[in-house]
Amino acid sequence: MHEMSFCIKLVNLAIETAQREQAKRVEELSVLVGEMTGIVDQLFINCYEKAVEGTILEGAKLNLIHDKTRAYCNNCGTEFIPDKEHDYLCPKCGGFDCKITGGRGVVLKEIILD
Repeated sequence: MHEMSFCIKLVNLAIETAQREQAKRVEELSVLVGEMTGIVDQLFINCYEKAVEGTILEGAKLNLIHDKTRAYCNNCGTEFIPDKEHDYLCPKCGGFDCKITGGRGVVLKEIILD
């Protein structure tokens, strides 16, 4: 269950941020979850609830924001969402020299502190 490893990193980052800002508690977290991570929302939420028990994050609302996979074609400069219809190649030039530019990780986008 890789959701737990992502969750623990997220919780540790949020705790460090809250401590650095001398917050009494964390009200809310907004988290960008990349499509390529394969994270299952409900499993992530379950891990989060366990990971925050007894911490400054306990009771904080968790907002998951889904981040689609995005790519950039090094041949023609097109930014696109890879899809099966185009065999995951650039839809403009058919190029395969592309790099993934989004949808790969778990990012703490916003933290609301009290």
